[in-house]
Amino acid sequence: MVNLNKIYSIEFDPSSGCTRRCWFCDPGIPPERRSNVVNMPLDVFTNQIDQIKALIPDYKHNIIFCGQGEPLLNPDIVHMVKYTRESLPKCRIVVYTNGDILDEEILIQLYDDMDLMIYDNYCNIEGKRIKKIAIKVDKEKKILCVDHVNSSYRYYSRAGTIDKLNYSNIVTAPCIKPLHNLFMAAEGYWLICCNDYKQSWKLAYDFNKLIEAFNNNIELKKLINETRKDVLPCQYCERTPRSCNPSFKHCFILDCDFS
Repeated sequence: MVNLNKIYSIEFDPSSGCTRRCWFCDPGIPPERRSNVVNMPLDVFTNQIDQIKALIPDYKHNIIFCGQGEPLLNPDIVHMVKYTRESLPKCRIVVYTNGDILDEEILIQLYDDMDLMIYDNYCNIEGKRIKKIAIKVDKEKKILCVDHVNSSYRYYSRAGTIDKLNYSNIVTAPCIKPLHNLFMAAEGYWLICCNDYKQSWKLAYDFNKLIEAFNNNIELKKLINETRKDVLPCQYCERTPRSCNPSFKHCFILDCDFS
Protein backbone atom coordinates (compact mmCIF):
# COMPACT_ATOMS: atom_id res chain seq x y z
CA MET A 1 0.00 0.00 0.00
CA VAL A 2 1.12 3.55 -0.73
CA ASN A 3 2.46 5.36 2.31
CA LEU A 4 0.84 8.77 1.88
CA ASN A 5 3.43 10.33 4.15
CA LYS A 6 6.10 9.41 1.57
CA ILE A 7 4.57 11.69 -1.06
CA TYR A 8 7.16 14.45 -0.95
CA SER A 9 6.08 16.44 -3.97
CA ILE A 10 2.87 16.96 -5.94
CA GLU A 11 3.37 18.93 -9.11
CA PHE A 12 0.83 20.67 -11.34
CA ASP A 13 1.34 21.81 -14.91
CA PRO A 14 -0.90 24.91 -15.08
CA SER A 15 -0.23 25.51 -18.78
CA SER A 16 1.17 23.49 -21.66
CA GLY A 17 2.27 26.69 -23.36
CA CYS A 18 5.61 28.41 -22.97
CA THR A 19 7.24 31.64 -24.08
CA ARG A 20 10.47 29.81 -24.97
CA ARG A 21 11.74 26.84 -26.92
CA CYS A 22 14.67 25.60 -24.86
CA TRP A 23 16.89 22.81 -26.18
CA PHE A 24 16.59 20.79 -22.98
CA CYS A 25 12.80 20.87 -22.96
CA ASP A 26 11.21 20.86 -26.42
CA PRO A 27 12.72 17.63 -27.82
CA GLY A 28 10.59 15.55 -25.50
CA ILE A 29 7.32 17.40 -25.97
CA PRO A 30 4.99 16.47 -28.87
CA PRO A 31 4.67 19.45 -31.29
CA GLU A 32 0.87 19.36 -31.16
CA ARG A 33 0.98 20.00 -27.43
CA ARG A 34 2.97 23.19 -27.95
CA SER A 35 0.81 24.39 -30.85
CA ASN A 36 -2.48 23.69 -29.03
CA VAL A 37 -1.94 25.38 -25.70
CA VAL A 38 -4.01 23.99 -22.85
CA ASN A 39 -4.52 25.82 -19.58
CA MET A 40 -5.65 23.63 -16.69
CA PRO A 41 -9.22 24.70 -15.78
CA LEU A 42 -9.56 26.10 -12.28
CA ASP A 43 -12.33 23.66 -11.32
CA VAL A 44 -10.18 20.68 -12.38
CA PHE A 45 -7.35 21.95 -10.21
CA THR A 46 -9.47 22.70 -7.15
CA ASN A 47 -11.08 19.26 -7.40
CA GLN A 48 -7.64 17.65 -7.16
CA ILE A 49 -6.67 19.81 -4.19
CA ASP A 50 -9.91 18.81 -2.46
CA GLN A 51 -9.06 15.13 -2.99
CA ILE A 52 -5.54 15.62 -1.65
CA LYS A 53 -6.97 17.38 1.40
CA ALA A 54 -9.42 14.54 2.01
CA LEU A 55 -6.70 11.89 1.81
CA ILE A 56 -3.85 13.83 3.45
CA PRO A 57 -5.42 16.67 5.49
CA ASP A 58 -2.11 17.59 7.14
CA TYR A 59 -0.03 17.39 3.96
CA LYS A 60 3.15 19.31 4.74
CA HIS A 61 5.39 18.70 1.74
CA ASN A 62 5.60 20.40 -1.63
CA ILE A 63 2.88 21.55 -3.97
CA ILE A 64 4.77 22.69 -7.06
CA PHE A 65 3.51 24.81 -9.95
CA CYS A 66 5.91 24.05 -12.76
CA GLY A 67 5.41 21.22 -15.23
CA GLN A 68 6.25 21.26 -18.91
CA GLY A 69 5.18 24.83 -19.66
CA GLU A 70 5.25 28.30 -18.09
CA PRO A 71 2.88 28.34 -15.07
CA LEU A 72 2.24 32.09 -15.21
CA LEU A 73 0.56 31.71 -18.62
CA ASN A 74 -2.48 30.26 -16.89
CA PRO A 75 -4.79 33.21 -16.10
CA ASP A 76 -5.98 31.43 -12.94
CA ILE A 77 -2.53 30.87 -11.43
CA VAL A 78 -3.09 33.36 -8.58
CA HIS A 79 -6.39 31.67 -7.66
CA MET A 80 -4.71 28.25 -7.82
CA VAL A 81 -1.98 29.27 -5.41
CA LYS A 82 -4.43 30.96 -3.04
CA TYR A 83 -6.80 27.98 -3.02
CA THR A 84 -3.90 25.66 -2.27
CA ARG A 85 -2.82 27.78 0.69
CA GLU A 86 -6.35 27.91 2.09
CA SER A 87 -6.94 24.17 1.63
CA LEU A 88 -3.53 22.84 2.67
CA PRO A 89 -2.12 25.44 5.07
CA LYS A 90 0.84 23.27 6.13
CA CYS A 91 2.11 22.52 2.62
CA ARG A 92 5.06 24.22 0.97
CA ILE A 93 4.06 26.05 -2.21
CA VAL A 94 6.72 26.43 -4.88
CA VAL A 95 6.17 28.38 -8.11
CA TYR A 96 8.57 28.06 -11.02
CA THR A 97 8.88 30.63 -13.79
CA ASN A 98 11.22 31.60 -16.59
CA GLY A 99 10.48 35.22 -15.72
CA ASP A 100 9.33 36.38 -19.15
CA ILE A 101 5.88 37.56 -18.03
CA LEU A 102 6.60 38.00 -14.33
CA ASP A 103 5.95 41.56 -13.24
CA GLU A 104 5.53 43.36 -9.95
CA GLU A 105 1.74 43.04 -9.96
CA ILE A 106 1.74 39.25 -10.42
CA LEU A 107 4.48 38.79 -7.83
CA ILE A 108 2.57 40.83 -5.24
CA GLN A 109 -0.56 38.75 -5.82
CA LEU A 110 1.34 35.48 -5.38
CA TYR A 111 3.75 36.52 -2.68
CA ASP A 112 1.89 35.99 0.60
CA ASP A 113 0.58 32.54 -0.31
CA MET A 114 3.72 31.04 -1.83
CA ASP A 115 6.75 29.82 0.11
CA LEU A 116 9.23 29.95 -2.73
CA MET A 117 9.47 31.19 -6.30
CA ILE A 118 12.23 29.58 -8.31
CA TYR A 119 13.18 31.82 -11.19
CA ASP A 120 15.24 29.94 -13.73
CA ASN A 121 17.86 32.35 -14.95
CA TYR A 122 18.48 30.68 -18.35
CA CYS A 123 21.77 32.45 -19.03
CA ASN A 124 20.72 35.75 -17.43
CA ILE A 125 18.20 36.68 -20.14
CA GLU A 126 15.79 38.41 -17.73
CA GLY A 127 18.02 38.61 -14.67
CA LYS A 128 18.39 42.38 -14.30
CA ARG A 129 14.66 43.06 -14.71
CA ILE A 130 13.66 40.36 -12.20
CA LYS A 131 16.23 41.63 -9.72
CA LYS A 132 14.66 45.10 -9.79
CA ILE A 133 11.23 43.61 -9.07
CA ALA A 134 12.59 41.40 -6.31
CA ILE A 135 14.27 44.34 -4.54
CA LYS A 136 10.85 46.02 -4.25
CA VAL A 137 8.74 43.01 -3.27
CA ASP A 138 10.87 40.18 -1.89
CA LYS A 139 11.16 41.23 1.75
CA GLU A 140 11.10 37.63 3.02
CA LYS A 141 13.67 36.27 0.54
CA LYS A 142 11.25 33.92 -1.19
CA ILE A 143 12.72 34.30 -4.69
CA LEU A 144 15.55 31.98 -5.64
CA CYS A 145 17.45 32.31 -8.89
CA VAL A 146 18.87 29.08 -10.34
CA ASP A 147 20.45 28.13 -13.64
CA HIS A 148 19.16 24.73 -14.74
CA VAL A 149 21.09 24.85 -17.98
CA ASN A 150 24.45 24.83 -16.23
CA SER A 151 23.47 22.69 -13.25
CA SER A 152 20.85 19.95 -13.22
CA TYR A 153 20.98 19.03 -16.92
CA ARG A 154 24.62 18.13 -16.55
CA TYR A 155 23.38 15.38 -14.24
CA TYR A 156 20.40 13.82 -16.02
CA SER A 157 18.74 13.84 -19.44
CA ARG A 158 15.08 13.99 -18.50
CA ALA A 159 14.51 10.28 -19.06
CA GLY A 160 16.27 10.31 -22.41
CA THR A 161 14.43 13.21 -24.04
CA ILE A 162 17.49 15.45 -24.31
CA ASP A 163 19.35 14.45 -27.45
CA LYS A 164 22.48 16.39 -26.54
CA LEU A 165 23.20 14.14 -23.58
CA ASN A 166 24.25 10.52 -23.64
CA TYR A 167 21.43 8.28 -22.46
CA SER A 168 22.29 5.09 -24.33
CA ASN A 169 22.58 2.93 -21.23
CA ILE A 170 19.33 1.31 -20.18
CA VAL A 171 18.70 1.46 -16.45
CA THR A 172 17.68 -1.83 -14.91
CA ALA A 173 17.22 -0.85 -11.27
CA PRO A 174 13.72 -0.12 -9.98
CA CYS A 175 12.57 3.47 -9.62
CA ILE A 176 14.22 4.95 -6.55
CA LYS A 177 11.67 7.72 -6.01
CA PRO A 178 8.25 6.52 -7.23
CA LEU A 179 6.41 9.03 -5.06
CA HIS A 180 8.99 11.78 -5.30
CA ASN A 181 7.09 13.88 -7.82
CA LEU A 182 3.49 13.00 -8.62
CA PHE A 183 2.60 15.04 -11.67
CA MET A 184 -0.64 16.31 -13.24
CA ALA A 185 -0.50 17.55 -16.84
CA ALA A 186 -2.40 20.64 -17.97
CA GLU A 187 -4.87 18.39 -19.79
CA GLY A 188 -6.06 17.10 -16.42
CA TYR A 189 -4.57 13.62 -16.07
CA TRP A 190 -1.92 12.28 -13.75
CA LEU A 191 1.35 11.00 -15.18
CA ILE A 192 3.90 8.82 -13.46
CA CYS A 193 6.45 11.61 -13.37
CA CYS A 194 7.27 15.06 -14.74
CA ASN A 195 9.92 13.39 -16.94
CA ASP A 196 7.24 11.50 -18.87
CA TYR A 197 7.32 14.13 -21.61
CA LYS A 198 5.70 11.87 -24.21
CA GLN A 199 2.92 11.14 -21.70
CA SER A 200 3.29 7.37 -21.91
CA TRP A 201 1.68 6.75 -18.51
CA LYS A 202 -1.72 8.43 -18.23
CA LEU A 203 -2.62 6.87 -14.92
CA ALA A 204 -5.79 8.64 -13.79
CA TYR A 205 -7.92 11.77 -13.93
CA ASP A 206 -8.36 11.95 -10.16
CA PHE A 207 -5.87 11.93 -7.31
CA ASN A 208 -7.85 9.16 -5.59
CA LYS A 209 -7.58 6.96 -8.67
CA LEU A 210 -3.88 7.74 -8.95
CA ILE A 211 -3.26 6.34 -5.49
CA GLU A 212 -5.33 3.27 -6.42
CA ALA A 213 -3.12 2.81 -9.49
CA PHE A 214 0.02 2.80 -7.36
CA ASN A 215 -1.63 0.19 -5.13
CA ASN A 216 -3.06 -2.08 -7.83
CA ASN A 217 -1.35 -1.61 -11.21
CA ILE A 218 0.89 -4.65 -11.81
CA GLU A 219 3.18 -2.87 -14.28
CA LEU A 220 3.56 0.05 -11.94
CA LYS A 221 4.42 -2.26 -9.04
CA LYS A 222 7.04 -3.94 -11.22
CA LEU A 223 8.56 -0.57 -12.06
CA ILE A 224 8.77 0.36 -8.40
CA ASN A 225 9.84 -2.98 -6.93
CA GLU A 226 11.71 -4.89 -9.65
CA THR A 227 13.07 -3.25 -12.79
CA ARG A 228 12.44 -0.45 -15.27
CA LYS A 229 14.47 -1.90 -18.14
CA ASP A 230 11.35 -2.58 -20.23
CA VAL A 231 9.43 0.57 -19.33
CA LEU A 232 9.52 3.80 -21.34
CA PRO A 233 10.57 6.45 -20.53
CA CYS A 234 11.79 5.09 -17.19
CA GLN A 235 14.43 2.81 -18.70
CA TYR A 236 16.44 5.89 -19.69
CA CYS A 237 15.91 7.80 -16.46
CA GLU A 238 19.26 8.12 -14.75
CA ARG A 239 18.00 10.11 -11.79
CA THR A 240 19.54 8.83 -8.56
CA PRO A 241 20.24 10.58 -5.27
CA ARG A 242 23.68 11.53 -6.57
CA SER A 243 22.26 12.90 -9.85
CA CYS A 244 20.40 15.67 -8.03
CA ASN A 245 22.24 18.94 -7.75
CA PRO A 246 23.06 19.46 -4.04
CA SER A 247 22.38 23.19 -4.34
CA PHE A 248 18.68 22.41 -4.83
CA LYS A 249 18.36 20.61 -1.50
CA HIS A 250 16.69 23.51 0.25
CA CYS A 251 14.28 24.02 -2.63
CA PHE A 252 12.33 20.84 -3.18
CA ILE A 253 14.52 17.73 -3.14
CA LEU A 254 13.94 17.05 0.52
CA ASP A 255 14.66 13.36 0.71
CA CYS A 256 17.86 12.82 -1.28
CA ASP A 257 21.09 11.63 0.23
CA PHE A 258 23.86 14.08 -0.64
CA SER A 259 26.58 12.45 1.40
